[in-house]
Amino acid sequence: MESLIDSVEFAVREAERLGVTEVEAFSQRQRIIEILLERGEIQSERVKTRQGIGIRIIKDKRLGFAFASTLDREVIWNTCRDASKLADVSPKNPEWRSLPYPKSIPPEPEGLYDEELASLTPDEALKMTMDGYEAVKNFDPRVSIDDGKLSLSITEVAISNSHGIDLESRGTAISFYLVCIAKENGEASSFSYEYDLSRTLRG
Repeated sequence: MESLIDSVEFAVREAERLGVTEVEAFSQRQRIIEILLERGEIQSERVKTRQGIGIRIIKDKRLGFAFASTLDREVIWNTCRDASKLADVSPKNPEWRSLPYPKSIPPEPEGLYDEELASLTPDEALKMTMDGYEAVKNFDPRVSIDDGKLSLSITEVAISNSHGIDLESRGTAISFYLVCIAKENGEASSFSYEYDLSRTLRG
């Protein structure tokens, strides 16, 4: 699998061959695991992967943008041409200055990416959800789960432009919410909603 930074740098090089004034490419790849709970049962387990690249081209203060949902090099090349053609027919923006130039960039904040969380499998995510479910059941037999969701994401991004900016980053996130209902003599007496979000598996 080609790295995102290689993909955006390739897009910038190919766009420059078209005689553009400036070009910027941004790419993202994301993997999401979702476990859905409803009425105390696992309703679905989903693993989704999505990626794409957006290419912004400027020609004499005219802007063109095109997007592709694959990082295949031939597709990237065609996307560059599409963005260039759109720039050709776009009206000029007299207020346009330029894309960013390299400057002193502060270090990336710590704690955005957790390798332990990134390596979590769907089966392990399912077990975490079931552990939460069992904790609710064992707390009080009058309490049941009405709704809940565990969501885990691993995101990678990269950006490159014709002025020499080449940056990449990655991050993880996990969130979990539960809606619980307490019943007394068959009648709902109260409910509770709890939600938590973290960048790391162990908070």
